[in-house]
Amino acid sequence: MELRIMAGATPGIELGEPRETRSLKVTISPADAAPEVVGSLLEPFGRLDGTVAWLSIDALRSGAGVGTEGGPPAAEFTAMIDYARGQGWVSADGLEVRAHCERA
Repeated sequence: MELRIMAGATPGIELGEPRETRSLKVTISPADAAPEVVGSLLEPFGRLDGTVAWLSIDALRSGAGVGTEGGPPAAEFTAMIDYARGQGWVSADGLEVRAHCERA
């Protein structure tokens, strides 16, 4: 699963590869996009915290269409979050999952 942030001339955000539940990342383009702009674009899904993003699990579930025809099966999404929890990548309140950011 890849959350794509486009901070260039036509800013936007999209959730790509929603059925891919073996990885989770945020890609930011252009690479030199200002953190304030990236943070603003990220708001529907979560927040920027330095070089990582904290993403709302509910927003990801909804955005990916978990359990729908185009989205991942619920069991696969849950397994992805459970794996992240086991690695310490889920917030203490269980509402957010940490994702690394790649600048493209």
